[in-house]
Amino acid sequence: MKKSKLLVSVGRIFSITCMIVVGVSVIAAEAKPKAKNARKPGTSGTPATAAETLTVPPGFKVELLRSAATNEGSWISMAIDSKGRLIVSPQQDQRPLLRITLTKAGKVDKVETIPAPVKQAMGMCWAHDSLYVNSHGPNGTGLYRLIDSNKNDQFDTNEVHFLKKMSADGPKNGEGEHGYHAVVAGPDGMIYVMNGNHTKVPEGVSTNSPFQNYQEDLMLPRQWDGNGHATGILAPGGYVLRTDAEGKNWELVLGGFRNSYDFDFNAKGEMFTYDSDMEWDWGMPWYCPTRVSHNVTGGDYGWRSGAGRWPEYYADSLPAAVDIGLGCPTGVKFGTKSNFPKKYQQALYAMDWTYGRLFAVHLRE
Repeated sequence: MKKSKLLVSVGRIFSITCMIVVGVSVIAAEAKPKAKNARKPGTSGTPATAAETLTVPPGFKVELLRSAATNEGSWISMAIDSKGRLIVSPQQDQRPLLRITLTKAGKVDKVETIPAPVKQAMGMCWAHDSLYVNSHGPNGTGLYRLIDSNKNDQFDTNEVHFLKKMSADGPKNGEGEHGYHAVVAGPDGMIYVMNGNHTKVPEGVSTNSPFQNYQEDLMLPRQWDGNGHATGILAPGGYVLRTDAEGKNWELVLGGFRNSYDFDFNAKGEMFTYDSDMEWDWGMPWYCPTRVSHNVTGGDYGWRSGAGRWPEYYADSLPAAVDIGLGCPTGVKFGTKSNFPKKYQQALYAMDWTYGRLFAVHLRE
């Protein structure tokens, strides 16, 4: 694949709660300096920026569905169930999952809590008539499958199944921003799980996995980060696993990311992600900017801690599809099944937390 052009760069957002919902025309753009805040009935706390104050390209419309209430915490992931309801996870362990029902007109009709004992889910997806959650839970941090076996439209305690433990790589790592991440249903019916570079490859992964033999491969002594970040953490860094619907068979698909949070498949079944940089390394010879990567099976994308970062010209690594620069990648989604203008239906939408931006990346073969 040739390097892609970044054709759309969407500007700063001020105080916005942003959700990407494919099928709903949502895109973020530069907010006017004197934006008025909007608050939906029944919510409290700091409201999101009013949708009408956002500037978007022709053919797009922004709608504010709901601002998180004070007792709902900060929202960190979202999925859509088989009935079209939004399932949202707050960041705190004390906050339950939320389920938001929309009307046919796309307005919020009902908000309810899900009493299942899974919290702080950084990744969720609906597949195989169940909800897969990469989260904290009764068996620790890992992948859970929630199945409504008795059809009461709830997830009771005995309907929460633990599939795989995700352990921290180091005493203080693996449980936060560099830990367990996205869950995505692949076009092959498999469940794909992404974890950050502070999470160990879990036990029970097939020795015949596509991604094997990863090592540091450094010829010169490494200079670890001067502030101690990721000191002692070795390859493979961030990685992607896949498993069957029951979570019985696991493979390590690819790795070498710093801290990709999310990924998605395009209409042809190819996987892409938006990986993070180490901003403290900016200006150093080994600095690698945030970048969109075309994820191939068995690929190594070259993250190594400290000054050990592989240059992208290494023959056994893979270059970026497009470099973006300083930022903090979060959610990504292709517009494949959206009602966006035709030009944008094949774009990859990538969110940057640091500068409050949403990019539309148009990829060329």
